[in-house]
This record gives sequence, C-alpha cells and structure tokens, in this order.
Amino acid sequence: MATLTNCIDSFSETEQKAAKRRKRVHNETANGNVF
Repeated sequence: MATLTNCIDSFSETEQKAAKRRKRVHNETANGNVF
C-alpha cells in the first residue's frame, strides 16, 4: 500500500510541475514572448 501511495504522490508532483510549466508558457505567450 505504501508503494501505491508513493506512486500517487510522485505522479501528483509530476503533474503539478507540468501544470506550472504549461502555465508559465501560457503567460509568456500572453506577454508576447513566443518561442
């Protein structure tokens, strides 16, 4: 059970990082910094 919890925590952390990255890219695009 602990292993399952660790997997979920790791997945959640990865999702949060991805969400932050997407949000940052979106903000840069809104500011006109398109790469």
